[in-house]
Formats: sequence, structure tokens, C-alpha cells
Amino acid sequence: MNRVIDLVKDNKITVIGITGGVGCGKSTIVDYIKEQYNATVFKADDIGHIVMQRGNLAYDKIVQYFGEDILDMNLQIDRKALSNLVFNNTEKLEYLNSIIHPAVEQYIADNIILEYENSKKLFVIEAALLIEAGYKRVCNELWYIYASKEERIKRLMSSRGYSRNKCIDIMDNQLSDAEFKANCNVLIDNGNDFKYSKIQIEKHMNFCYN
Repeated sequence: MNRVIDLVKDNKITVIGITGGVGCGKSTIVDYIKEQYNATVFKADDIGHIVMQRGNLAYDKIVQYFGEDILDMNLQIDRKALSNLVFNNTEKLEYLNSIIHPAVEQYIADNIILEYENSKKLFVIEAALLIEAGYKRVCNELWYIYASKEERIKRLMSSRGYSRNKCIDIMDNQLSDAEFKANCNVLIDNGNDFKYSKIQIEKHMNFCYN
């Protein structure tokens, strides 16, 4: 990651970190920036799935710690089984994160360098745990995407089939609104019509990156 940090400091690339609580619509914002500004996007959740696949960076360590009961019939990690083991278990969750976060970071760093060598200059990293994982040091700025608690619950119940209690449990285990705001440079209200979100994005991107 050191080379990426140097490229950011030398203004040779721009890296935007995008974060926010579950249900705030981070992916919608990221997809829009990718489409409108030709950004290379790294979604930490997706990359986390990649590094957990058999033969990749985090697989062996996870299986060694959690046991082979988390494997499916193809010997791949069953993410649902793994999630059930760490949900509401702070010690196990912290250990899992200590394996996945460095692997995801390495994957992102390697691919930023690869894309930079192919003339890409704008990168977006999306992660709910962006702040906790220390990505601030490699980003030009951090964006906090937010929406009201009730709007987020409504989205999660509709899109993921979560119960209201599960939504609240997940939210209670994430940073507070105040903590997100204290660590981020740009705030994007994504609680209403997406047209309003686009206006906020475009104003900031046009001001800072054109």
C-alpha cells in the first residue's frame, strides 16, 4: 500500500473512500461515480468474497480458525455459515476482520497500481468499515453517505428481507452518525430522491476534480 500512498501524496491519482451505515445506499452512489466519471471502483464486500475463495489470500487462515464445518460441498467457505458464527461474537468477528482486512487491502493496492500503469487516475474504495480498517491514510478524502434510520430499515427490509430487529442489531454494531461525520470530509444525503444525491455528487466532483 505504500506505493499507493506515495501516488496520492504526489497527486498522481485520486482515491475517494466512500462509507456509511448499512442501508444508506453506498453502492448506488459508487455505481453512479463509476458510470459518470470513469472511476475504477473497489467494493470491499465483493473483494472480501474473492479473497475468501479457495486458493486465495484469506482462505486457509479462516478455515484453520473456524474449522471445516464452514465449508460447502465444493470446499468453498459458506459465507452464511461463517456469518452465523461471528454475529454477536466480538472476539470471532475481530479475528475474522484481522484476516480479511489485510487481504482486501493488498488486493486493492495491487490493482490500483495495475490500473494506474494503464493510465487510470480516479479510484473509489467503498466499505462500511473504511474508517476502522484505516483506509483514511490512502484516500484523498472520505465521503459519508447517509440516510435516516427509518429509511435505511425500510430499504433493508425490502431488499434483503431483514426483520426490523436484525436491521437495528446491525446498525447498533456500526459507527454512529457522529463518528462517521467526525472522520469524513464530504457528506452526501442519500435519503430522498436520488436526483438530489446526484446534484450533491456532481457539485463536489465538478468543484474538486475538473
